[in-house]
Amino acid sequence: MPKRVNIDIVSGFYDQIPSTAINNDFTKIKIRQLLRNKYGIYALFDKGELYYIGKATGTDLFTRIKDHKRDRHKGKWDTFSFATLNTREHGGELESLILSLYMPEGNRSRPVVIKRDYHTEDVIKRIVDIATENEPDGSRVSGTSETLKLAEFPKETRKLYEQLERKIYGLNRHVVKEPKAKYIAFKIKDANFVDVRPQKKGIKLWLNLRKGELRDRKNLARNVRNIGHWGNGDYEISISEMDSLPYLLTLIKQSYKRATS
Repeated sequence: MPKRVNIDIVSGFYDQIPSTAINNDFTKIKIRQLLRNKYGIYALFDKGELYYIGKATGTDLFTRIKDHKRDRHKGKWDTFSFATLNTREHGGELESLILSLYMPEGNRSRPVVIKRDYHTEDVIKRIVDIATENEPDGSRVSGTSETLKLAEFPKETRKLYEQLERKIYGLNRHVVKEPKAKYIAFKIKDANFVDVRPQKKGIKLWLNLRKGELRDRKNLARNVRNIGHWGNGDYEISISEMDSLPYLLTLIKQSYKRATS
């Protein structure tokens, strides 16, 4: 059943349709009839987890979603949802808003048209830190439970994370790990210096440095200052191999030194 969203630019929302519906001769015809010549925003999911956000403003929804059955996203999603729009005018802005709130694994570029107030962001982050602060309990882990369960990730990702964690702990015996909903924070003197998120393939992390503060001769990090992201700081790094750890640690140390200075 369609769900109507009570704003003029959205005409309908349809949730969790199996990707196999695009392969079946009968359902494919029905979906084509529903989506042909319609514009909107869509989401691809893998086992219930948001994988990709896209928009259809230059072509129709059916064509865009169908193409993902054979492009680089092939085999990486099993259901999709979509919202049809009454106009293509605001499609890009809606996509940017969603990408500012979520960070799907399948998205490469994340256009942002939303103006950001960095002073307000710093105040909000401080409020969140104070509100979620816990008294040290003498262990290396702050908080009561880990929301990110490492057991849910592939073996290679777990190995990579465990090696990285050991190297981070090696920086100082006072480093504390604090699991969050979307990442695992590593702190010194109550300040996050690196935030780590295990993924299906590799690890993503954020360094708590402002744009221009990182020396990165290999250009491993990318600037996400104007892009929505979970961790703290303006630099995001993705790795998938053990060989990347020695150089990665040189980047993490820069954020660590800033936190301890």
